[in-house]
Amino acid sequence: MVDLLFTHEKIWGWLFVTFAVLFCSPFTGEYFQEERAYLSHEPIRINSGYEFDQMAQDEGWSGGGTWGSPYIIQNYEIDGNGTTALYIGNTTRYFIVKFSHFYNFSYSNDGYHRGIVELYNVKNGEVYGCNITDGQYGIYVTAHSSSNHVEYNQFYNVTNGVYLYFYASTTIVSINEFHYGGFMLARRLR
Repeated sequence: MVDLLFTHEKIWGWLFVTFAVLFCSPFTGEYFQEERAYLSHEPIRINSGYEFDQMAQDEGWSGGGTWGSPYIIQNYEIDGNGTTALYIGNTTRYFIVKFSHFYNFSYSNDGYHRGIVELYNVKNGEVYGCNITDGQYGIYVTAHSSSNHVEYNQFYNVTNGVYLYFYASTTIVSINEFHYGGFMLARRLR
């Protein structure tokens, strides 16, 4: 069962997220005025810090996964082909996903495919300046994820642009555009 919005146990975390969403400055679209050349890529699945390190090396991503040198994943166009386009789970590596286009997702309750972009038990991540289209959940943040940022993204034809679920605390969601969809906070009841 899901209890929408706030609970007494997480009121401060939810209030912080709500403040960031409701009282941010107006989005001007300046981050999307230029055309971007995307690199087509297969869906990405990372399920540990070790896998992140290996994939960063294989893909040639800049950074080292640290606070001062986060991994940079950028300029990708990923068709989810009905599944999650980008899944990052079970890591505390610092990373920034930016200026990418993720699309074409159908919800699955198999535990791994719940959003076009999914952050599962992740700390220190940022999704910035991305275009996310065509699915039920745009960015799905869950399972004790914290210290993440979802900023300056555009969501088109996505029912729930950003979905924070199951103790996804201290996630800052600000200055995003939602077209034909919205933002949802939810909490799983014990």
